[in-house]
Amino acid sequence: MMDEIGQLLCQIRKSYDASGNDEVSWRLKAYYYTFKFNSPYAEVRAAVPNTDDRSIPTETFRAYFMGIVFGGTCSAMNQVQLNSSRDTYLHSFSP
Repeated sequence: MMDEIGQLLCQIRKSYDASGNDEVSWRLKAYYYTFKFNSPYAEVRAAVPNTDDRSIPTETFRAYFMGIVFGGTCSAMNQVQLNSSRDTYLHSFSP
């Protein structure tokens, strides 16, 4: 599918006359609207739904427990490193 999109773009670049571009532009618009809401990869489209499943809980005990444990552990490690002689910091984000 991605190869076909590349070929369609090459056709548009090569010819600027309006005679053959109607079908090409229509097909490119169809691909655009398909990929606007779906993944361009067939494997992802087959495995992952487009909508969220509201029946799956997001606020779980595991999420809060792991957040508190890892947050506390990283804060403690950062405090130990802050009091040492070397300047080493553990940041909560990665650039």
